[in-house]
Amino acid sequence: MKSIEERAQKLCRDFQTKGVFRRLPPDDVHLRLNLASNDYLGIVRRGLLRPSLTKHASRCGTGGGSSRLVFGNTRAHRILEEKLADHFEYEAALVFTSGFMANYGLCSALRELADVVLIDKRVHASVVDGLMQSMGGKCEIKSFKHNDAEHYRHLSERFKGREMATITESLFSMTGHVCNRGVIEEAGQRGFLIVDEAHSLGAVKSRGKAIFGKAAGADITIGTFGKAFGCVGGFILCSAPVHTFLVNRCRSFIFTTALPEVYAAVGTDAIDLVAGMDEEREKLAALANYLRTQLTSSGFRVSGDAHILAIYCKGAEEAVEISRRLGERGIALYAVRAPTVPPKEILLRVSLNGTLDRADLDFLLEELQKLKREHPHLFEEDDCSPLLRQLPLSF
Repeated sequence: MKSIEERAQKLCRDFQTKGVFRRLPPDDVHLRLNLASNDYLGIVRRGLLRPSLTKHASRCGTGGGSSRLVFGNTRAHRILEEKLADHFEYEAALVFTSGFMANYGLCSALRELADVVLIDKRVHASVVDGLMQSMGGKCEIKSFKHNDAEHYRHLSERFKGREMATITESLFSMTGHVCNRGVIEEAGQRGFLIVDEAHSLGAVKSRGKAIFGKAAGADITIGTFGKAFGCVGGFILCSAPVHTFLVNRCRSFIFTTALPEVYAAVGTDAIDLVAGMDEEREKLAALANYLRTQLTSSGFRVSGDAHILAIYCKGAEEAVEISRRLGERGIALYAVRAPTVPPKEILLRVSLNGTLDRADLDFLLEELQKLKREHPHLFEEDDCSPLLRQLPLSF
């Protein structure tokens, strides 16, 4: 074994000791209940876009061929971007191979435009990674307390007179919180506002619209097809000048093979499909309200304002143990540990979807209650922490 491999092996042993070791799950496991997927409307599970894929694959083929700026730009990409801009009421849209690449590329280019970037402490890793990379220009990067409008206000006051951008999420992917509207309003008034709506688009608002979007002052909205839309790809919604700038300076757009034409075509169909699924969205909201109420009344420490709920555990090892025991019962529930969340806020992430019913949730509740009775040390009791209480819903 070479020295680099020995170091890799040692680091992995350290990860195991700290309770943050990760491994790929089994590739063919029978599940009674999947609460770990982001297929929020059940489009993938029910194969709702399969006819669209079959239709377009015969015409478009499979790969992307090259980057959009070389020979990968097609009519399907143009139609998709026009459809996105029209549906979400922005001047322009730019499509990427994934939501991560959209965030990463935007944030790496943003450092040329802003003097200061303020980010919520819980923004996605793609935002942080993008801000660490830059094609040119420098700016200060500061974080404000998660969903804390007062701290945001105090921090932003320090940078008056400088070109300031703010990045937050509409629905935070781990805690399940909807962004504090006070942060949105302050940020929109003080500078340039970017809202990542990856986990909310398609799943929350009527016709699959954004929780905030252009109407609420978001200069840029970021989305993905890989969650509620049941497809592939990510996108940025923005003004025409920003679109032109990104085509010229966004590394993850310039240097990446284009989203395959077939998925651009399927993505266009997905927008129409999702727009007509208001009944499924209402069902999803009802399921979330029911499960949140039942978990709280059973003494679990819970957060979440929509279809993502967090159940808090004592620590990383305990979360992994709960996830393992539930897996043995046919329930997939993901244990979220550092660095995805702070070391003292280990949780089980419950990701609801429209194919579930109350009987499914009752089965989950029964198994969680049984685990808590048999192994109370695994869970963290509700301590009435104001940060982790759900916010008054304003969307």
